[in-house]
Amino acid sequence: MNYRFFALAFSFIAAASTVNAAVSLSFATGSSKLTNIQNTAGTATGGLRYGIVVDTTGNGFYSSGTSYDGFAFPASGAGLFLSQENGTATDDYFYNFGTTTVASVGGTDGGNNAVTGTLTLNKDLSISENGISANDAFALIWFDSASTADGAKYGFLTVAGMNLPANGGTMTTGLASLFTGADPIRTASLSLGVGAVPEPSRMILFGFGLIGVFFRRRR
Repeated sequence: MNYRFFALAFSFIAAASTVNAAVSLSFATGSSKLTNIQNTAGTATGGLRYGIVVDTTGNGFYSSGTSYDGFAFPASGAGLFLSQENGTATDDYFYNFGTTTVASVGGTDGGNNAVTGTLTLNKDLSISENGISANDAFALIWFDSASTADGAKYGFLTVAGMNLPANGGTMTTGLASLFTGADPIRTASLSLGVGAVPEPSRMILFGFGLIGVFFRRRR
C-alpha cells in the first residue's frame, strides 16, 4: 500500500476544505442599511474601493499610531497586514472586499442606495489563518480614489458589534441591524501615512531646543 500517496491525497483534501471555508458579511438588508459613506468632498457616491480591517489580537486599531501607512491594494479576496504611519508593523489585517463599488447615496434606509453586497472571506477561521479568529473586531475602510499611497484619503468606521462570525457563519442581518434608521455623515477624511500633528507648544519648545544646540556648538 502506498501510504505516501494517501498522505498526500489527505493533505490536498484538507487544504481544499480550508480554501472553501468562508464567512459572509453584509451591511444591508431590505429594512436596514449602512448609508452615507462619503468621499473627501462630503458627497455620498459610488465607485469607492473598500474592504475591512481585522484587529487580530484585540489591542485596538492602529496599535499606538494614528493612521496607516500607504500600501499596495491587494487582489480581490486577498489581504495583507498594515503598518502604522511610522512604518511599524501592526496586527491589523486588511481584506479587499472583492468588489470596487459602494453605492451609498443618502442617509436613511429607504431605497436601494447603501453599502450592499456580501463579502465572502475564503479563510478557515477555525485554524486562525493570519491570526484571525471568530469574534475578532473589524472596521470598514474605504478610499476616495484608486490610490492607497501615502497621502491618499480614506474613511474608517468601527461600531460595537462589528465582530467576525464563526467559521461558515453569516452576519447579513446582524451587521445591517447596527445601522437602522438615519446614518450620520461618514467622510473619507483621514490620510494614509500621516500621523498626529504636533501641538504648537511642543513645536515652540522644539525650536528653542534647536537654538540652544546651535549656540552651544558655536562656543
